[in-house]
Amino acid sequence: MTVGSHAATHSDLSRCDDRSLHRELVESRDRLGEWIGGPVDFLSYPDGRFNDTVLDLASRHYKLAFAAADHLSTDHAWRYPRRNAEPVTTRTLRPWSGFMSTVRRRSKRLLGI
Repeated sequence: MTVGSHAATHSDLSRCDDRSLHRELVESRDRLGEWIGGPVDFLSYPDGRFNDTVLDLASRHYKLAFAAADHLSTDHAWRYPRRNAEPVTTRTLRPWSGFMSTVRRRSKRLLGI
């Protein structure tokens, strides 16, 4: 199982000053990594919000970051599409099948694997 970060306090990262942003993204990632005993390479922006400053810091500390629907880009490793989890039913699984194949393929390409 992979554990990713969702920031320290679920703040709107696009409104954080530099010190708060570092705490939200970097210090929380490091603490989480210590807690799980392994790397934390993935980030999901709280409420999908970010700006250029957030993207810059995320790109220096994470391999991949997930954004909300209005910021999607499967060709940009720090604005990758995010889907909310729903209870599993035939209705909820059907739309995911093609989407997840695309995400897996493009994730491997972005990560060089």
